[in-house]
Amino acid sequence: MAKSDPLSDLPTGLKLFIKNLHSLTPEKLDDKNFPSWFSSVSANLTAHRLLPYVDGSRPSPSSTVSAVDKEGKVTLSPNPEYEKWLIIDDQLRACLLAIISPSVHPYLHGQTTAAAIWSHLQLRDS
Repeated sequence: MAKSDPLSDLPTGLKLFIKNLHSLTPEKLDDKNFPSWFSSVSANLTAHRLLPYVDGSRPSPSSTVSAVDKEGKVTLSPNPEYEKWLIIDDQLRACLLAIISPSVHPYLHGQTTAAAIWSHLQLRDS
């Protein structure tokens, strides 16, 4: 049986955010505009119900789920909710990087999730 396209299950808010990203945030983050950029991006993420993925309040679910069969044997299998969360996080991380000036990118090396980028940017500006 063929797997369905995991991107087809993306939340509508994410699809709209991706489609309208550059019109929603026409000015990329640079070394001087963090407060206004942050306010604009936060408002847009909130409006599209995506801020919890970025602010860390919707953390990654476990990558596996366990099930107990009739004989009491525990088996682990991939968690479909983790796969969905991972795709959403990857998309949001790409979106954030697309609205950040290349001059800021070097400060974000090693940040592997959207929440890590978001947190790092806040710490950098404080």
